[in-house]
Amino acid sequence: MIVNNQLFIIFSQPIFDLMLLSINKNSNETIVNQLLRQIEGLIDNGSLNPGYRMPSTRELAELVGVNRTTMIHVYDELWARGYVESTPGSYTYVRKRKTAVIPESHIENTDNLKTDLFHSNVDINLADIDKYIEGMNKTENEIIDMAHLVPDSRLLDKKMIGNCLRDIVSLADADLFDYAHPRGFAPLRLEILKHMKLHNIYADDNNIIITNGSQQSIQLIFQAFSKPGDKIVIEAPGYSMLFPLIKIFRLEVIEIPVTERGMDFKSLRKIAAKHEIRFIYTMPTYQNPSGISMPQAEREELLNYAESKNCIIIEDSIEEELKYFGKAHLPLRSMDISDRVIYLGTFSKVLAPGLRTGWIIANKECVRNLTAIKTVFEISSGSLNQFFLYRFLQSGLYELHLRKMMRAFRKRMNIAISSIRRHIPAERISWSAPSGGFLIWIKLLTKPIENIEDHFIKYGVNISAGRNYFSNQQSNNYIRISISNGNEKEIEEGIARIGQAIKNLN
Repeated sequence: MIVNNQLFIIFSQPIFDLMLLSINKNSNETIVNQLLRQIEGLIDNGSLNPGYRMPSTRELAELVGVNRTTMIHVYDELWARGYVESTPGSYTYVRKRKTAVIPESHIENTDNLKTDLFHSNVDINLADIDKYIEGMNKTENEIIDMAHLVPDSRLLDKKMIGNCLRDIVSLADADLFDYAHPRGFAPLRLEILKHMKLHNIYADDNNIIITNGSQQSIQLIFQAFSKPGDKIVIEAPGYSMLFPLIKIFRLEVIEIPVTERGMDFKSLRKIAAKHEIRFIYTMPTYQNPSGISMPQAEREELLNYAESKNCIIIEDSIEEELKYFGKAHLPLRSMDISDRVIYLGTFSKVLAPGLRTGWIIANKECVRNLTAIKTVFEISSGSLNQFFLYRFLQSGLYELHLRKMMRAFRKRMNIAISSIRRHIPAERISWSAPSGGFLIWIKLLTKPIENIEDHFIKYGVNISAGRNYFSNQQSNNYIRISISNGNEKEIEEGIARIGQAIKNLN
């Protein structure tokens, strides 16, 4: 426009707004993100209306003082986020856009967005699971952890493991990055079967399936062979993470007390007499949490009882390898003439839980069904862990590691037993010394105490409360201590702290 022979350039308001885009070169935010944030703001507040033709990338780059490549990135991102529309060789226009979903990090109060959209239909206690997950965090340095059942990683030979990993990467005939067979890497299956012969379990390849640990093994069994309302006999106290699975699959629990000889068969026959039993779940060797092993006579009686009830036995053998004193009893599966025992094995408790590798040995038709379920839900387990474990077993390194664990924990269990006798008043507890495994189960002969873990934390030691090991979480005055994650000094000091904490209970 010319006024009094002078030229005035009149800018439209949108162009004027775009000219005011600013860049802070000292900011940690990239130039592209700075421009994006400002242009999005102009569109969101209506300064740039739908249908407005944006300047070309060259024009806006010159106005703002950046190179054209930067502005092309900005326009591409605006298009990806739905702020503009354009076609190759055409102009770019602001588009009419629905209100954007605000990232949660930008929401000051997310409580206002509560909805039943993600209400779960699965019967699970979120608070209990949240607590379990939180408990997987590392214990503070000044707290001695005697709660978690995790093997001491300091006993792993890192050089030996590194050599194994290098070996498998260099194998010319092994594709680490392909799917493994749904039943697991075939050479690993055969190595596990060789190892199981040491436990008097003889099986063919079609009797084994590799899983992502014992928890998945139990899940697969319930998925394949249970229906809501089926009754399952379990030990009390028993494995804590079995309870959520039982609830999810809507099974009915029959809890049978554990005595010094394992599952109490007198109670079993009395309680379960009128019931049709679908499953019996048991840890006959170094039971979690009691540490008790079932004698031979009781093992035979359990097999006979399961046959009379025509039910499945789930034999969980997480610590079976770890015998320190006395003679080892044979697994139920090794004595199973009616082929009803489903045997669960794992590398988690003697090698490393992070490998997430276990196995099931069972009837051929059972394994076929489990394989079908596993294939549908996950196709296969991770290949790298299986290749590593195959090499670890095949080279004899697993047996060497197992002997090392046995030597170390035989000594550590002896220290734990002597420390309990030395540091904890005998009249205040009732307990039995285990012959293997990592766990010691202690009954406190004191008044019941709520939040018992908090009491022991005050004395610098982390224990697991006994109520976690009963399906109804009754307030039983028990604690479980684990020696799996501590060396000799830490175990003795931890038990000394437990003793002090027990002395100060009412």
